[in-house]
Amino acid sequence: KDAGYDTAYIGKWHLGKKGGDPTQQGFDTSIMAGHWGAPPSYYYPYTKQNKAGDNKGFAKVDGKKGEYLTDRLTDEAVNYIEEKQDKPFLLVLAHYAVHTPIEGKPALVDKYKAKMKKFAIADAGPKSDADLIKDSTGYHKTIQNNPDYAAMVESVDISVGRIEEKLVQLGLDDNTIIILTSDHGGLSSRGLKSNRALATSNAPYRHGKGWIYDGGTRVPLIVKWPGKVKAGSISEVQVTGTDHYPTILQMAGLALAPQDHQDGISYLAALNDDNSPRKAMFWHSPAARPSKTGDTNSSAIIEGDWKLLDFWSEGRIELYNLKDDKSEAYNLAKAMPEKTTEMLTKLNHWKSDIKAHTVKKKNKKAKKKKQKNHH
Repeated sequence: KDAGYDTAYIGKWHLGKKGGDPTQQGFDTSIMAGHWGAPPSYYYPYTKQNKAGDNKGFAKVDGKKGEYLTDRLTDEAVNYIEEKQDKPFLLVLAHYAVHTPIEGKPALVDKYKAKMKKFAIADAGPKSDADLIKDSTGYHKTIQNNPDYAAMVESVDISVGRIEEKLVQLGLDDNTIIILTSDHGGLSSRGLKSNRALATSNAPYRHGKGWIYDGGTRVPLIVKWPGKVKAGSISEVQVTGTDHYPTILQMAGLALAPQDHQDGISYLAALNDDNSPRKAMFWHSPAARPSKTGDTNSSAIIEGDWKLLDFWSEGRIELYNLKDDKSEAYNLAKAMPEKTTEMLTKLNHWKSDIKAHTVKKKNKKAKKKKQKNHH
């Protein structure tokens, strides 16, 4: 923005407190970006199921019956590009799809039902649970067999195509960088006491949203940079979400702002075919949701081919070689105690450095006694 770019945020925001929309974080334009993490419905009026919460960004949206949210967000993005074509711009289009509720457009749903029939893929049932497997943490979906979910994915795919077509039409495609990514793995796991429908599987990666297994943390990252990134090229360098900011600054030829992206490392070198390994990457998740996604409090470190997970509320350590075992199926912690100690030490040092928050177990007996005395 300081360099003269117009900035816009369209779609899912889901950050900060109620009222903390993108315009309060520096964006010039904010469209349908409320506090919600998901819409009550993908069809207009999008707030029809809402009974509470912050509906800013949805409540005053005009539309017509049958309008589909993914299409509407794309319309807004295309209109923005048209309007700002004569000046530099940064546009973040964050689709709510494929978050729940799982609502695909009927014609596309029928397309994938026919495809399932053609390939003899059994229907997963009304709750998409025919293929679930159970373990000590909950239930996990194992295959892709949900036509509604597939329809939602295709709607996003069509959206990307429409954006690209508009750039080509305006002659901006050779001077525009496109980055396509996601926030976390698909919803493929639920807790033992949950009955929520699971729409997708992240196989061969383990588990999904909420977990720090690769099924929860590994996401697509596609970068189109005309004249710079060779089409079809692949990099094995690991990056994370906080890396986008410094990378985009460098791609635009702008100075880095270290105070603004302290946790990010530019992956510009990786885009230039430098496959030098990244320094260790860390995760810390003290907000477990065992009753929802089934996950428990945990931390993790990835360094090279190795990944260590510390499920610290349970006192369980797991070690995997991701090169040989991308499904994280063979725990090597006991077989390789020295490697386990080495990586756990690095993880604990990092947690100490950042003063990582941990959840203290409440003394339920003491709490009940206190309440009794109070009355």
